Amino acid sequence: MLQNGAAKVRARKTAKQRSLLCGKLFDETGDRLAPSHSKTKTGVRLRYYVSHRLIRKSGDVKLDRWRLPAQELEIKVAHLMRERLNDMIFIGRPVPNRSAEDIMAYRNILQKLCADKDISHMLDLVERIDLSPGALTITIDPVKLVATIKVGADEINEGVQTIRAPFQLREAWRGDKAGPCRCIRQH
Repeated sequence: MLQNGAAKVRARKTAKQRSLLCGKLFDETGDRLAPSHSKTKTGVRLRYYVSHRLIRKSGDVKLDRWRLPAQELEIKVAHLMRERLNDMIFIGRPVPNRSAEDIMAYRNILQKLCADKDISHMLDLVERIDLSPGALTITIDPVKLVATIKVGADEINEGVQTIRAPFQLREAWRGDKAGPCRCIRQH
């Protein structure tokens, strides 16, 4: 009877999905986007990246803010990174004045990284992402890129480590006082 009535120890379920871009996303004002989530009525967890100022000043109606679906954004960024890292022109640019054999070795390393279905390794190479209406700018982390292709830190050309891509937004209106919210356009 004592065991049946005793308090049950409930282990906290850890999130199966991490926010892979946590601390790397910034809007046009320089404000950081923080991971957030909500749950549907059926208990499905929906992850988002939300403007930090929205969290701090949740009652302010006039705030212009971002609320982006996390998985969709992470997939888009991983896709853009794969395109850049698979580009033969890019492969020779980070480390200039290399032989064709060296460039092919770098290409093989990057192709293995791009072929991995786990996008966390790809997103680990991202140093920063700047969002603005209509554009997304990804900065590749030079230290992690150097470690990945196994060259010296002083050998890398830092000028080629940004990716700029179009970024479509839509305004989402909510029924509460929160006002408009920027989201990735659904296709």
